[in-house]
Amino acid sequence: MNTHTQKIGWILTVVVVLAAVGSVWWRMRAEQETSEVLSRTREERATLTREIAQARQRLTAVEADEAELQVALGRASQSVTASSASAAGQPTAPKSPPDISLLMENDPQLRELFKRSFRAGLSQRYQLFYAEARLGAEQIELLEALFTEAEQDRLDLESTARAQGMAKTSPEFAKLSRELSERYAVGHREILGEKGSEWLEQFQRVEPLLGLVHSVGITVAQTPEPLTMERAAKLAKILASANGPLKRGEKADPRKTKWESVLPEAEKLLSPVQFASLKTLSNTPELFHYLKEFHGAEKTK
Repeated sequence: MNTHTQKIGWILTVVVVLAAVGSVWWRMRAEQETSEVLSRTREERATLTREIAQARQRLTAVEADEAELQVALGRASQSVTASSASAAGQPTAPKSPPDISLLMENDPQLRELFKRSFRAGLSQRYQLFYAEARLGAEQIELLEALFTEAEQDRLDLESTARAQGMAKTSPEFAKLSRELSERYAVGHREILGEKGSEWLEQFQRVEPLLGLVHSVGITVAQTPEPLTMERAAKLAKILASANGPLKRGEKADPRKTKWESVLPEAEKLLSPVQFASLKTLSNTPELFHYLKEFHGAEKTK
């Protein structure tokens, strides 16, 4: 009987010890998981803070280049307008500024300034694509160099066409533009691969809508709820799904966005501050023209 009692006591002791060890192990595991979650949260917050700071720096640089370019373009435009009026023996009259390719034809300094401004703006314009496609620094560098070269060639084509009396609406100009685009599409595939190149084409069709996403991000950047890359990408998809031209396989047109479809979905996605910013921008039709011009939505890549 004593032996049986001893066995029971030993078993109970073992059970109690195992239970205690198990409790300690689970508590340590929970503490470790909590610590890991907190660590990841701190890292994500630090990454987001760093990305916001970098975005602000890029935006400042772009705005500086843009301002300098606009001043130079204004001066060149005035010079061309005055020269034309003088040659015709007429007083200078205000008119729409000449084509930028015309202004840069005989001004290497202006051409270089435009090239620098265009290149500086690419990181902001294509930020979502770089993130979605998970491009490395070398790929981004090669791609931006190719984008810049393509834009220079596009302006050269316009200059050549003008010298030859070829209208931009002519079949000949359309053919040359198409050939230029196809040539650079080959370069895109070399850098991104076939699938990546298809993503880029889709992104460039959506791009006219991204100015609005960027504007929301800038508006809320200094609030406690900045727009994350993930939310920005989802917002872009909501805008894309409600754009008529894009759904027909054409390039997106921000003016043809069905806001009655966008706003209910966006309200579910965004914080109140972010949604208020989007709603305010949606009620500003004049903004769309600026966004398209600023982000080069009408340009052929």
